[in-house]
Amino acid sequence: MAINKRITRHTNLNAPWLTEEQKYHVMKLKARWNPMNIRFPQYERERERARESKKKRLEEKVLEKTKKEEKWKIKGIRRSPRLSAPPESRNVSETAKCERK
Repeated sequence: MAINKRITRHTNLNAPWLTEEQKYHVMKLKARWNPMNIRFPQYERERERARESKKKRLEEKVLEKTKKEEKWKIKGIRRSPRLSAPPESRNVSETAKCERK
């Protein structure tokens, strides 16, 4: 017995006139269309798809990061010789040496 009322995200889920489909619709509205927040068993496939896409995005991100690291290893990180030398042999002014101590 579905009563023709406007369904918004403020609709009470315990309303006796809501059908299962309408309850699901309200849940989606309340969850801002995030299928991970919806706990209806018949829509488990949708949640699983969202999980899979999230995993895929994460894997792509990690793959991209490793590619960048490999690129840097091949290139070699170019640092100025002044920075890689120990502090004593660098051209550091006397005032800076005093400040450090």
